Amino acid sequence: YNRVYGRTCNPYDLSRTCGGSSGGEAAIAGAGGAMFGVGSDIGGSIRMPCFFCGVFGHKPSAGLIPNDGQYPVATGARGRKMLSTGPICRFAEDLELLVKIMASDETSETDSTNVSTESTQAAADEQAPQSMSSSWQVVERVRSDSEKSPSHPASPPPMSNTSSFDVLSNAASVVSERLSFSSQGTDVGNPEQSPGSEQDSDAQADTEQDDMLVLGAWQLQKNAIMRSLCNEDDPVDLSSLRFVSIIDDPTGSRMLQSSLDGELKSIQLQVEEALERRHGVKVHRARISKLRCTADVWSVAMTELGSDMAQRLYGLDYQGASTWRSAAELARWAVGRSHHTFIAILTALLNSAMKSSFPESRRQKTRHIRAALEAEIEELIGTNGVLLFPSHASLAPKHNSPLLSPQNFAYTALFNLTGMPVTQCPLGLSKNGLPLGIQVAALHGEDRITMAVARDLEQAFGGWVCPQ
Repeated sequence: YNRVYGRTCNPYDLSRTCGGSSGGEAAIAGAGGAMFGVGSDIGGSIRMPCFFCGVFGHKPSAGLIPNDGQYPVATGARGRKMLSTGPICRFAEDLELLVKIMASDETSETDSTNVSTESTQAAADEQAPQSMSSSWQVVERVRSDSEKSPSHPASPPPMSNTSSFDVLSNAASVVSERLSFSSQGTDVGNPEQSPGSEQDSDAQADTEQDDMLVLGAWQLQKNAIMRSLCNEDDPVDLSSLRFVSIIDDPTGSRMLQSSLDGELKSIQLQVEEALERRHGVKVHRARISKLRCTADVWSVAMTELGSDMAQRLYGLDYQGASTWRSAAELARWAVGRSHHTFIAILTALLNSAMKSSFPESRRQKTRHIRAALEAEIEELIGTNGVLLFPSHASLAPKHNSPLLSPQNFAYTALFNLTGMPVTQCPLGLSKNGLPLGIQVAALHGEDRITMAVARDLEQAFGGWVCPQ
């Protein structure tokens, strides 16, 4: 709801939400009023409304599509890793065309993640692998050139006499070792082993540098990703993929997240059966130990993006006092005196409260959990794998009811933390006429695989259904 356009409703049931924040785009696409739309996704803002409104939505690999011109901007390397721009459409075959257009160099004006030069691109074209399967695999060929130390890894090699591709490749190898070292050196489940403040500061600096290095390596993967998308003579062979399915692992607190809807469990089981029947594959059922931490890890990550909702609403004068200002604004809203919507004020209040309630020791702890979670997912999927995952905990809810289960979004937020590509696929309608769906994810750079699986599921389950 906003005061300009009023409330946006779900095209399948006007009493239900279309989701957000790209809800308007998904609603008009789901209603058949637009051929496609464009959304931004930092916690599920493409995939969640696409699921509620029965259409396809793709969150691309981090760094593939530029985020130019968006407001508010997710600043810093971590923000650019979590925020993605992607397409929304009714038909799966449109996804690949839209991604090609949106990811082309002509669409980018000032994207700060673009670290390429002519020499860098030439090196990337020559050395980048044909298939991108992991954020670290792009640098495996040069790992043997790096000295491995049993202690904390050293800094990346100097740039002299080294191509830009090799520099970033070696740097990303260092990042991989750092993450491995960090996750092994601290028990994230034992607060007594939390590092001291000086170590926290050093670790935070390392994390920021690591994120920037990974973004640079991902940028160099872009040519290989685009080449694979344009290679129509070599279609994806679904029978050669490894399929992994996670159904029963919650991604948030039992008190703050709904149990997974029975119809969503049932449709995911049907997807598993259809893939096995159509392609002769075996879908492996799996669990991830740290998945329940997703909502908390995402919340902490959002406080580190350099963006303050309260300051955007009330101005920079309220820096440091934004929690009190939001509380006062909430009181003004209650008596009809505020110029802002309830959800904007509540978001600002929660954002400010989270920033002040997370000490550095807890932030560092969640960074270790995040690194371990990413590593576990990459190992689980493998080099040529696909992860099937619920799109949400429930079907499209009634207006305002998501406030009662605020961590339901974590089913989509998981993939913003990892930077992985993921496609939301509509799978027909529930017994009450609401859209069903599933997320299809793969390792960074494998956008082509998730969109190929989306096309196959569209053939098997019918895809978008016109609202009555």
